[in-house]
Amino acid sequence: MARNRRTAGSCFTLAVLSLLLSAAPAKASSPTPPKPPVLLGVTGSATPPVKTLDPGLEQNLSRVQTAAAARSALGAYYDSAESEYVVVAPASGPGSELTADDFADLGLPLRVEQSDYTQEQINAVTDDISQRDWDPAADQYSYASFFDIERGKTVLDSDAPPDVMASLLDQYPGAIDYEQHQIQRNSNNRYNSDELPLYGGAALVPNSDLIENKNAPMKCTSGFTVQAHTRDEFPGYDPAKSFMLTAGHCADVGQTLRNWTPQVGTNTVYGRVNDRASYPSYDMELLNTGVQPTYPFEGAFFVGENDADDILLVGRDRDAGDPVTSSQDYCTSGAQTFEYCDLKVYSDRAQLCQKGAACTSNLAAYRPADINAPLPAQPGDSGAPLYQRTDCEYQGSFFACAAIRGMHVAASGRFMFGVKWSTVAAGTPLGWDSITVYSLFDIDDQ
Repeated sequence: MARNRRTAGSCFTLAVLSLLLSAAPAKASSPTPPKPPVLLGVTGSATPPVKTLDPGLEQNLSRVQTAAAARSALGAYYDSAESEYVVVAPASGPGSELTADDFADLGLPLRVEQSDYTQEQINAVTDDISQRDWDPAADQYSYASFFDIERGKTVLDSDAPPDVMASLLDQYPGAIDYEQHQIQRNSNNRYNSDELPLYGGAALVPNSDLIENKNAPMKCTSGFTVQAHTRDEFPGYDPAKSFMLTAGHCADVGQTLRNWTPQVGTNTVYGRVNDRASYPSYDMELLNTGVQPTYPFEGAFFVGENDADDILLVGRDRDAGDPVTSSQDYCTSGAQTFEYCDLKVYSDRAQLCQKGAACTSNLAAYRPADINAPLPAQPGDSGAPLYQRTDCEYQGSFFACAAIRGMHVAASGRFMFGVKWSTVAAGTPLGWDSITVYSLFDIDDQ
């Protein structure tokens, strides 16, 4: 049964919490953005709402991991059972003699463990997986892998059968945790409808697919709105450079993507692919509608299954950042599986290598913190925002909002994979000098 987060049959009204803010003086070097209705009718509260982001834990983990990298350690994680941070030293070479005293300046409960492997040995496993030449049939299959810093092994999911994997596993005895699973970029299946201004978290299907089949399955999920920048421009909000981020495997440059719900007759143009990073080395692209009036993309995304008003505001750009390995309480909100939180990040250096294609590297790998829980990812979820719930203060009230951490793009049998925010923010793979999160809170701060 199709779901409709915003249907054509029900009028979606953006309620205004207060009067529009007075416009700031215009700067000649940039268009002046219109002041939006305050926060899309979302109701604030006098106290911060429930949030998943634990800034203390995430910040401390980041501090420990930065210090570990500077001292040639393999990485670090948080041991919740012992309430300790753990630095993992390599088996030999630089960093192998580290002790807890070397991290005393952090002022945190911390111990050092030693791995069975060096960074060179871990890199050798990763490189061999990406090259796929250990067996004549190896390049006929797909692979998702990363080094699990907590378990001290390379996790490898692949649709390759055990006989094809045997040579690689024999080459690295005990170093690889392999299971046979299908690997897929999450594109397929259901629908939901949207209308201007467009939100993230909605279902997308290429126009070319609809021409061939009016009931074509959805391909991906709209992610969240961003602003693209060049070095010589005013760093404010330019309607011509407002884009919707989604996964790069959704469509080619120039293709039109629609939000199509045949059950209720809606057919909203989301826009064309304006910029696409080199795929599959990167898995991200920017959509630009070119629709007037300006600002067709809004600073919010859907989190509910059927309620069109169930949206989450996107937090300020300064709160965006990469997910931190070993931290948890991350969330995704795909057009198929809707919002799911309590995700734990296992690596920020994962790679995904599909049959007959180059690998996508530098991905985040995550799954539910409950190791027995099924993966909250289905075909059609690619492009979904990866984030943590936090609160944004505005005029003395608090609003639930999303601290952006990246974008979901794929899943294997055991793990999910996403593009990190820093990869998007760098801008250059997408043809820009930098990219920032588009947030209503940032506009109202001006």
